[in-house]
Amino acid sequence: MKEQIYTIPVNEAFEAGDECPFCHMRRQAEQRAMRYVAGPGASYMEPDVREAVAKVGFCKRHTKALYDYGNALGAALMLQTHMESLL
Repeated sequence: MKEQIYTIPVNEAFEAGDECPFCHMRRQAEQRAMRYVAGPGASYMEPDVREAVAKVGFCKRHTKALYDYGNALGAALMLQTHMESLL
């Protein structure tokens, strides 16, 4: 496949060879999203991100992943915003 900007993740997934390419892309997307939500960029401090989380929340699996990520402040703020919207 000719390499284009949008085919790079697909090519990398097939070249990784350590797991199913679709599982690889899914795992990479989840890691990027977790880094965006709870990582050093502090998007959890942005009102629009917290509003989006407050509306939808996280499933059990991703709530645990957020907790396990190691950013206690980020997880607490996200969960506090969601719980306040539920109440």
